Amino acid sequence: MTRAPIIETAPVGPSHRRFANSAVLGLWQGSPQELLLCCKQIEEDFGRRRSRRWAARVLDLDLIAVEQLEIRARGFILPHYAMAERDFVLTPMAALWPGWRHPRLHLTVRQMLARIRKSKPVRDRSPVSACH
Repeated sequence: MTRAPIIETAPVGPSHRRFANSAVLGLWQGSPQELLLCCKQIEEDFGRRRSRRWAARVLDLDLIAVEQLEIRARGFILPHYAMAERDFVLTPMAALWPGWRHPRLHLTVRQMLARIRKSKPVRDRSPVSACH
């Protein structure tokens, strides 16, 4: 498994605190749905409790992409529905998998990142200290 550098970003939504964002790239033996359940269990183990949308949370794990799969099911969409609009998703992903191509948009991570940076100013992406 490979981890992208951690970046600090402004919140999306009403939160006032800043967030640390990163990504990992690895191999998974099970289904994407099983991986999502594993992520949700990790969040719960870290003390996350489901409440209102955009609420402060101790940990938020999202499944962004699995190979070139496109899945649309209740509560589960791959690739992540908003990934192409979020610098804080694409920047870490670009460090790991810059040539990955979105199955519906037919754009690489690099191309999606260039599009959103061209359309608006670059947000603060200063590194955050991280344990290794």
